[in-house]
Amino acid sequence: PKKTQLLIQAGASVDATDSRGKTALMLADHRPEVAEVLIRAGANVNAQDKDGSSVLMESLSGLFDVKVLDIDDLAVPKRLIESGAKLEYLSKVDATKTLPVSILNVAIRHGNIVLVQFLVENQADVNFDKGNPEEFPLFLACGAGSSSANFSIVEFLLKNNAKADYTSRLHDKSQDGKLIQAGVDNALHFLSEESDIDPRIPELLV
Repeated sequence: PKKTQLLIQAGASVDATDSRGKTALMLADHRPEVAEVLIRAGANVNAQDKDGSSVLMESLSGLFDVKVLDIDDLAVPKRLIESGAKLEYLSKVDATKTLPVSILNVAIRHGNIVLVQFLVENQADVNFDKGNPEEFPLFLACGAGSSSANFSIVEFLLKNNAKADYTSRLHDKSQDGKLIQAGVDNALHFLSEESDIDPRIPELLV
């Protein structure tokens, strides 16, 4: 951290990027002391790289497949969230296109209950609506979107007010010109498409 402090004092920009668009804060994912110096110096906790990946997403990217995590692993992500890092954001895919991203959804896809718990405990939206039923958090946990059904995650999401029924915030026009909801579904629908489901999951949903 001393070297980082000296560079900042010498006028180095805390939000300077490398060829991939990554800032120093993105590269400090396992160095909480360095991250703290950068945050205190005003580093943008919601910066995105050229692929549209945010600082928080980068700090968690190496943890999604790690099933046993301790408090030190989550020190930087926790500090980022406390400093205003968004758990849901619009990813800048290119100069003209953005896509809604839920970091909770990524953790669900990886079947990582520890990260799911961490994100929800830090105010991730368990009913985040991307406009697509297959991307609804509880539905992902039930096997939607080519993910794998996960009993522990389904149980946890339901205990934290996840909705088993989904009505999209988006609307489509019917043939007669009337507005209709685009995407009305429930979690049991996606379970019915699973070839090998945990029988405990349907019991949670009825």
